[in-house]
Amino acid sequence: MECSVCQSTNLVKVSLAYEQGLSEYKGRSRSHGLSLGTGGLGLWGGSAKKTGAFQTRLSARLSPPAKRSYWKTFKWWLAGLLILWFVGIAVLENAHNAKEISRAFNYGLDAYAAALVILWSLIWRYNHRVFPTQRNRWDNSFMCRRCGETMEIPPRRTSPSSEAAMQFPVTGQ
Repeated sequence: MECSVCQSTNLVKVSLAYEQGLSEYKGRSRSHGLSLGTGGLGLWGGSAKKTGAFQTRLSARLSPPAKRSYWKTFKWWLAGLLILWFVGIAVLENAHNAKEISRAFNYGLDAYAAALVILWSLIWRYNHRVFPTQRNRWDNSFMCRRCGETMEIPPRRTSPSSEAAMQFPVTGQ
């Protein structure tokens, strides 16, 4: 395999380059001491623990596609519903013709609930149709270490006879 731009053979799988750019850290510190001041003698101490992850820019650029979250969508939808609810209460309190506004508000709430169902169906479509093809494309991609070009190289197809030979090796006697 060689790069289509610079013809270099220094290619690395995108998933490996992504993993090489990730670092996890765990830190721990302790401190204590004795101080003397105008208020008298003081004793102090403390400790801290910190864990986290660090990612290079290249690793962030090569990160795998992610599935969409139903839960995150629901949380944003619920926050919008609460805002809509409070706005509706404020409008109904100050309305002269409360019945017509209430009916229109109920239609709006029905449309807002339908929007959640539509969003979830779009998320389902993405997670089950679009995401698998993007993930396969990411799994079959390579990056040139010389020029930085990323390219998709389809996996090799093996013939049935070579697969059978790999599964049942013949040993000499």
